[in-house]
Amino acid sequence: MELKIYDSIIHGTLQPQGDQPPAHYSEISHLLQEIPVTLPELETRLNQVLGRNSQVNFNADMPVNITQYLSNQDYTSISSDYFPTEITLLLPRAATPIQRFYYFVITAEAQRIKLRLLQSIEILKDDVCVKEEIKAVLKLLARYAKNIREHTQSNSIFDDLCKQIVKLYFELTLIFDVLLSETDYHSFLDFYYNRLNRQADESELSAYQKAQHIHQAQYLYNDFDSAAAQSLLA
Repeated sequence: MELKIYDSIIHGTLQPQGDQPPAHYSEISHLLQEIPVTLPELETRLNQVLGRNSQVNFNADMPVNITQYLSNQDYTSISSDYFPTEITLLLPRAATPIQRFYYFVITAEAQRIKLRLLQSIEILKDDVCVKEEIKAVLKLLARYAKNIREHTQSNSIFDDLCKQIVKLYFELTLIFDVLLSETDYHSFLDFYYNRLNRQADESELSAYQKAQHIHQAQYLYNDFDSAAAQSLLA
């Protein structure tokens, strides 16, 4: 799975240019009010917002089920949490037109990546293939975070993108924890130290642990282990 939008913001034609919003901002500003819910709506809205010169073919890396003719269809399905798995990292309020544009693109793309990976599970129906797909996305996100910290000029857009990448990285490790082992990704503290060249502060660590505990508690409730879940929530 390719992450063309994030790659283009860091390395390509979507790099922020000063404080000026895109030339077609007045035509698409009304589309920035909310993030669509479904994958088709997200992909359509992203291309509307990006404009004619930055269109992305989201179907170019559509997964293909190579096991559809095999009799064994045993694969791990992912149950959605009642309370969505979200890490609440503080992001500045998008006030200016350029901030609103990039906030939408960065946030919508994060949601699209989650939904595309969930879709991959139902298409591929193979734990090994899906695990490799998730690991490849995590590897790209970790690389982009390091690229931002080491090779870009610091500004609010790149700072927001880096925070969203960290948020997405660890939300994916929670959403797909039944398919991943701890050796498949960086721990929270190691990610900050090795990829961001700093230590996670108390608010960042607390936000991750809160999301982790709420996710784990729901998992225990789904398995009817209510006592353990109540203990974890406490």
